[in-house]
Amino acid sequence: MGTWANRLTEWLVGAAIGGGLALLVSALANALINPSPLPPVAEKQPPLASPSAGPRVAPQPDSPEATPTPVPDRNEIRLPIPPPKSEPVRTSVQPPDPWTCDSAGRTLFMQAAGQADIPRMEGLLGQGADVNQMDGQAHTALFYAIRAQSVPTVDWLLGHGADPDMVGCDGGTPLTYGLETWNLAVIEPLLWARAPRSWCPATREALYAAVRTKDRPMIRSLLAAHWEPPTLEDSRQPLLAYTLVWGTVDQFFLLLECGVDPNTPLESPVDKSFAQWIKNRSFREYLESDSGFTVLMVAAAQGRLDCVQALLACGARRSAHTGRCRMTAMDFASRYDASPEMLQVLLGKSPRQEDQKMWVDVSINRQRAVFYKDGQVAMVTPVSTGKPGYPTPTGRFVVTDKDKLRMSSIYHGACMPYFMRMSCRDFGMHAGVVPGYPASHGCIRLPYDSAMKLFREVEVGTLVTISQ
Repeated sequence: MGTWANRLTEWLVGAAIGGGLALLVSALANALINPSPLPPVAEKQPPLASPSAGPRVAPQPDSPEATPTPVPDRNEIRLPIPPPKSEPVRTSVQPPDPWTCDSAGRTLFMQAAGQADIPRMEGLLGQGADVNQMDGQAHTALFYAIRAQSVPTVDWLLGHGADPDMVGCDGGTPLTYGLETWNLAVIEPLLWARAPRSWCPATREALYAAVRTKDRPMIRSLLAAHWEPPTLEDSRQPLLAYTLVWGTVDQFFLLLECGVDPNTPLESPVDKSFAQWIKNRSFREYLESDSGFTVLMVAAAQGRLDCVQALLACGARRSAHTGRCRMTAMDFASRYDASPEMLQVLLGKSPRQEDQKMWVDVSINRQRAVFYKDGQVAMVTPVSTGKPGYPTPTGRFVVTDKDKLRMSSIYHGACMPYFMRMSCRDFGMHAGVVPGYPASHGCIRLPYDSAMKLFREVEVGTLVTISQ
């Protein structure tokens, strides 16, 4: 027991010297709980007694050998080390480089435009980004905004100096890229960025497509953004005139409805690609030799009453005339036997039967004329029509102009008072000798009083029917 106490004391002293308080406490607890047993004492066996040996002596127990107590090394003591205090690492955030490009040459500004990220674009612009910088395909940020069909981004870029006429490697411009989207909201700001503009193949082709599909908003926008009327790509003549001679009346009316200029002049001399569509040879010769033709003249010469009415309703000028012959639309209409309704429309009168407030009936056989007003007979008068060899034409005519004192340019200055011309022709009604039989050179002579009264009552545009 004493040996065990000594060993424990020595061990405690060594632990205290080492300063290992924690180790000491742990060792003390282990020692109290599990005490170490004393080392066993080895018993020695006595040698065999020989017969001559003396009396047997009891062996004395050997004293146990002292076992040295290990002293802990101070360097081997491991006390818990407190973790180091963690302090936040302060890093400086660098702004993105606006000139950074990806493998395709797209800058951060272009990428933001393609994502319609206007706040990011504003930040990059403030850091020095170039609105018109081009990528590997010579496309700018405007191209990416158009491809994303972001109208606010397109407007923002145009408002900050984006060039709408930059040409890419494929020959396209922002306008052509916009037209490919067929999104009018994207196209309109690109159209008006340089408006008014001249027609180019892209805008001309877009107009053709819009006419074919009857896209009225697109047609109106294209027409309004160009200062000149649209023409065919391989011709100088207006598209409106082509739709007339082609007979595509629905497209003709559509262009007028969408705002095309009804007073569009034809280029002179008219090119053969247009003249070949004119069936009347005489009118084709006029087109190839004179100048100042309008679409209204073409419609009148071809007898297209519906087209003439549409042109006049849109503001076409009746008084326009050619340069050399000074012929008007009404002159061409009468020359090519246009209907009285056509002439009435060109004179600003209604061609409807129910709107005819007055008219004149002339009978060659009876040599008599009857004037009707408001459906009632207002006057009956004898007449003298053309003599043999100088017949008075028959049919339906219109009073196209009146001249109180006209001198004949054919018959040596013969006087024809109160002259009322028939359909722009070389004959009419006037005061003269009325012998009771045909005696004129084709005109319809009236007694002086009848001619004066009829001249006063009859309006330009009044229908006159001449029959046998």
